[in-house]
Amino acid sequence: MHSTTWLASFALAALVADRANAAFFRAGCAKSSVLERVDPIVMTNGAIADHTHFVFGAGNFDSTANFQKLRASTCSTCQIRADLSAYWVPSLYYRTQDGMFLPVKGGGIATYYFFPDPPNMVAFPDGLRIIVGDFLRRSISNPPTIPEKAIEFTCLDYSGQLNKPATNNLPDYNCPSGLRMDIKFPGCWDGKNVDSADHKSHMAFTDGDGTNGKCPPTHPVRVPTIFLETIWDVNQFKDMRWIPQPFVLANGDPTGYSAHADFMDGWDKAELLRAIKNCDGFDLKACFPGDKLREDNELNSCNAKRSFPNDVVTGVLNKLPGCHPIVAGPAPALPSYPPEACTPTNNQQLAWVYQGCYADNVNGRALPNGANGKFVPGTCNSFCQDEGFLYSGTEYFGQCFCGTQLTTPLRPDSECNTPCDNDKTKMCGGPDRLSVFKLMPSGASNAAVNNTTTTSKTAATTTTTTAKATTTTTTTTKATTTTTTTTKATTTSTTTTKATTTTTTTTKVTTTTTKATTTTTKATTTTTTTTKATTTTTTTTKATTTTTSMTNSKTTTAATTTTTTKTTTSAITSPIPTLPAGVVHLGCYTDSTSGRALPDLRTTADVQSPAACYSLCASRGFNHSGVEYSYECFCSNGIKNNAVVATSGCTSPCQGNPTLICGGPDRINVYAKIGVKRRVRMG
Repeated sequence: MHSTTWLASFALAALVADRANAAFFRAGCAKSSVLERVDPIVMTNGAIADHTHFVFGAGNFDSTANFQKLRASTCSTCQIRADLSAYWVPSLYYRTQDGMFLPVKGGGIATYYFFPDPPNMVAFPDGLRIIVGDFLRRSISNPPTIPEKAIEFTCLDYSGQLNKPATNNLPDYNCPSGLRMDIKFPGCWDGKNVDSADHKSHMAFTDGDGTNGKCPPTHPVRVPTIFLETIWDVNQFKDMRWIPQPFVLANGDPTGYSAHADFMDGWDKAELLRAIKNCDGFDLKACFPGDKLREDNELNSCNAKRSFPNDVVTGVLNKLPGCHPIVAGPAPALPSYPPEACTPTNNQQLAWVYQGCYADNVNGRALPNGANGKFVPGTCNSFCQDEGFLYSGTEYFGQCFCGTQLTTPLRPDSECNTPCDNDKTKMCGGPDRLSVFKLMPSGASNAAVNNTTTTSKTAATTTTTTAKATTTTTTTTKATTTTTTTTKATTTSTTTTKATTTTTTTTKVTTTTTKATTTTTKATTTTTTTTKATTTTTTTTKATTTTTSMTNSKTTTAATTTTTTKTTTSAITSPIPTLPAGVVHLGCYTDSTSGRALPDLRTTADVQSPAACYSLCASRGFNHSGVEYSYECFCSNGIKNNAVVATSGCTSPCQGNPTLICGGPDRINVYAKIGVKRRVRMG
């Protein structure tokens, strides 16, 4: 059965202008046969190429491919059996604010073959090679030339709400149904050469629109005009646009003007000529009847063997494959042949940082991609990184899920209390609960790195935190007090604090993650007490904390801590919050539910305050925090989604301390550490 549901995702808008004057057929290639730095047209000696390509078509494709090798293929990812050609385009990457690169997932390609003048057209000469586009280009002519207009980007929205024209550059707005790259190949041949020094001069476009019209006298022979469409799933990064256009082509181009495509002929010439003379329309079965089309299972099972299996091209990368610099132009980029002797990595200079326990639901996954198996956080992290995702999460004994962003609420760590099947000392979420990690540059946070998970049990509360072994003990109780005491391993400490001691009394606890230097109790420290009561409160909390560090050192720290706190409540007269050293107020900013200023983490608390919010964000590896609408806390690494400084609106008292301000409706007070790079817009 020739099911082509995957092909239905390609829109037909690109066809409208050409349809009236040209016969055609449309086929497709279900998936890429290989992704790697390979280009046998440019690198004729079989050497590794400058940048990565998605390759579609014949199974025998490799770095030394030619017409004979392609024709000897026993499979292809493309529908028509007579077509053993190879088509390839550059891959696309999402660039994070931290300088990492995530491959953007693509699907197959749709291939249109146009025949404007069938009686006077010929099939491709055996071994024809064509490149369209220029991988060094970083700007476009005014007005654009016909070759420049041959490549466009179309922003798709099948709901019909977005109505944007095609562009020659990568658009600076989200495309809900994907970003489609449309590429038209020239259809006029010089009649002599199957290739040329620049891989272009032996071919030419017609006058007019490049498809219809006349061929120039220098290239008088009419061959089919190929038109390619390929779609990238940019919508998975819709809430991660820290700059208007965060995507970059594999050749280091953030503009899109260097988009290009290659074609290496592998057609059965007689079959192609028959199609030129007889085909016209979308009924591919009528054009290629019987067994002339491949089944879907044949397409999906065809994979080309990698020519350079040790070259790192997938996963979360610290550099583009080939170590391409980002060159925005407008001057052309410089060629880098031979490719720079540099190998990016997907496992060094990066670390998985614990983010917390998150809600999940089978009807709407927090992280929608995943795999079955008995995972633990470390193996799930590795799997998600190899698949090119920033977030990983384990759930319900060892299920593994991956994604590029979180969309569900943060829950108390005590709800992620299911031991992993493969390692009972580690927690793998719980029923409808995910233990979530995020991949970040090493050093992004002193806590929660390198999959170090500490499980603390106190007063019937199980808390999963991540900390440096033998340094910090964090106790979270179900009483009305959260006490953080800094101790050293194997030390028994008794602390008695009077009214002059720094004490934070919190009536509702979700997650407490501490660093070794988070809070140190000294007898002369200024008291800051947050409470709704106006009476003297004496809270005594006894807790026996057992901290087990799941690192290779297998160090066990045991500490018994008794804390007695005597606090006399009084109003704080100054509206300036007490913040960690170096943290400053950046101002009141606009915010929106459709595009958060700080979109990476959101939580709420009845006792919200600027200091509590910043501490939570810092423990999760973020350098910006924001309080909003009295009780909401948001985190990120920079101000995003075009938020600007607001002239008014931050007027809501913090629920944890009414003398302080916590944003307002669609207004957020933003805090950040001095020295952290941030993007601030005024307007």
